[in-house]
Amino acid sequence: MIRSELLRLFAAVAVAATTSCAPNSLPSQDGGDNDAAVEDGSSAQDVNRRETSRTTNPVLLAVRPDHGPFTGGNTVVLRGSNFREGMTVRFGESMVQPRNNRFVDGNRVEVGVPGGMPGTVDVVIEGEGFRTRLPMAYTYDSFYVDPATGSIAGGTRITLRGQGTNWTMGSTIQIDGAPCNNTTFVSPNELACSVPAHAQGSVPVTVTTGAESVTVSDAFTYYEASDPNSGGFGGGTIRGSINVAVLNYLTGDAVPGAFVYVGENPRVVPPQSGLTNMRGQLTLSAPDLRGPVTITATARCFATSQFISIDGRDATIFLIPWLGMVPGVDCGMGMPPDGPPRPPVFAATIEGELVWAGPREFGPNQWSNIPFPRSNERRIAYVMTTTGNIFSSNPDPGMGGVVLENLMTAGARGYPYRIVARPTALAVYAIAGLERTDTMPPRFTPYVMGVARSVLASPRATVSNINIDMNIPLDHEMSIELRDLPAQDMGRPNRFSVANWIDLGGEGVIPRPDVDLERSSSADPFRLVAQPAFSGTLSDARMIVRAEYGTGTGFDAPSSTVLLGGITSPDETVVVRNWVGIPRILEPGDGGMLDMTRRVRIEQGGADPDFFWSVISQSGSSCNEGFYLGDVVWWQHHFPGTARTFGLPDLSMVPMLSDMPRGIYQLSVCGIRVQGFDFNNFNYRWLNRFYWTAYSANAVRIAR
Repeated sequence: MIRSELLRLFAAVAVAATTSCAPNSLPSQDGGDNDAAVEDGSSAQDVNRRETSRTTNPVLLAVRPDHGPFTGGNTVVLRGSNFREGMTVRFGESMVQPRNNRFVDGNRVEVGVPGGMPGTVDVVIEGEGFRTRLPMAYTYDSFYVDPATGSIAGGTRITLRGQGTNWTMGSTIQIDGAPCNNTTFVSPNELACSVPAHAQGSVPVTVTTGAESVTVSDAFTYYEASDPNSGGFGGGTIRGSINVAVLNYLTGDAVPGAFVYVGENPRVVPPQSGLTNMRGQLTLSAPDLRGPVTITATARCFATSQFISIDGRDATIFLIPWLGMVPGVDCGMGMPPDGPPRPPVFAATIEGELVWAGPREFGPNQWSNIPFPRSNERRIAYVMTTTGNIFSSNPDPGMGGVVLENLMTAGARGYPYRIVARPTALAVYAIAGLERTDTMPPRFTPYVMGVARSVLASPRATVSNINIDMNIPLDHEMSIELRDLPAQDMGRPNRFSVANWIDLGGEGVIPRPDVDLERSSSADPFRLVAQPAFSGTLSDARMIVRAEYGTGTGFDAPSSTVLLGGITSPDETVVVRNWVGIPRILEPGDGGMLDMTRRVRIEQGGADPDFFWSVISQSGSSCNEGFYLGDVVWWQHHFPGTARTFGLPDLSMVPMLSDMPRGIYQLSVCGIRVQGFDFNNFNYRWLNRFYWTAYSANAVRIAR
């Protein structure tokens, strides 16, 4: 869902969820187990019908849809009878987070599926005095498609991410029987391709490797108009009319009474302007209306959103509600009310031992693959789990993730650890080395790591015996060369950063902040040392590299960033090019005044992006950093990478709307590059940094 993607991008808006570290699972209360598996040949549905007639306990009949990605996070509906609020739901051994369990009525419950290993599992509902199970009710697919939607015109670039899939360079992909174009092998757990054209609807995706074919039904959905889930534009070129829906980006609700117009002048008369109906919809039309056009949507107490030079006849536009108070404007809402306390979000606990090889087969050994520490050093290991992607983070693993070489506290075979983890399918890893004890902060030098793959962590459960063999030497080096840098503007940007992640496909990524580099010159290669060989446990791993060219130690704007993935060896020399030029904001300049023309003019200091995204706010929200709690965003502009100007018309001439009040604003402009981009089929998912392959940013303070 696009709203979940946007909420991750604008993470500062969300209220942090309460996380419980309680390790124990809820007890199974078998006050009558209504198992649907019997020996008389009856079907599960027949059994449950009989159970329904003689018990008031909940009876589970079906899960719809009955399959989904191994990562979880999708929503399904449980169908049955006698459902009640407060039930606990499990998929296999994985509990559904209470916050993701929504009682609809006595026959329906909507749940967010927890992560699970590929395969089919039972679904169980339980509560005080009852427990009922539907055997083999839900299947975790071995791969999923990202993004999962695209235009009927084809061309959407998709990535298939698998778990234990063992794909090869010879693997082929079919979309509803038709070949997927330009297939790229990334790793045994990741493929990419460009979808062919297809009629509207959901279609299966099949991957064939040798003699084995695996199909996931309804894996990809073609849409004819703009994406109903992700918003944006589509439906083909404009031929006399534009169909518009305006939604609240925080809630997804329709915005009735939103003002929408075509062109640069908000005074344009209907039917080239108008107000949305109670469903947030209207149609703009004129006999000679042809694309590309500029289209603007706004509403009282919402940011104005404008798309420049776009040619799509079906539009779904998200408006950001004002998150702070505006003097002289009564929105009657302010921040969304908190409402009743929301159910908690439970973490998982993972425990085991770090195991070193040595002479003792059934006992702990010394850390012989790490140099003996001097008086100001100690041998230490840090245990963590993979993150979902390079922009996400994990809960604090706790002090149980810090392990010292101490035979007095050693376990049966190694050195115990116990960490808090996000509940999903992931990998657990440890990095060990020497740490200086006489520096602040302590200086850590990594020497060896270990990885435990295919770990399923369930909410509020303890996963035990995850032992990690510490047998992967960190003795490889990757060289990163930064070339063809974008031009500076008044000596900025002036600092460089190179970071890397080990990509394990569907299990997430391993961050390596212990070897990231920052410096003020790019003349010499950046050498990312202490890398593992991609063999053994990491034979299917790939490297992701991010190179940043920013301003100051905070790498602020102006800045430019490039992301490279699919690197197959830690011994490669990686040359980073393809930077997006940094936009220079010429009018108004930094500290300048918005003049009577109310135009913003930029020039591009290097290669064009695919599109620009500009944000004007009162408190510092920006396109590359997200929106902040309590901020008021006045304008968002989206325009092709070849455009150089946009306007800020006075909307106070429209009833119920107001002009930007006099004051100081931040104007930020980002140039963004997205693989497979088509501006006329703009999709809001492209505002999520997860999809950006390169981007640049600049910002100035202006007065109105």
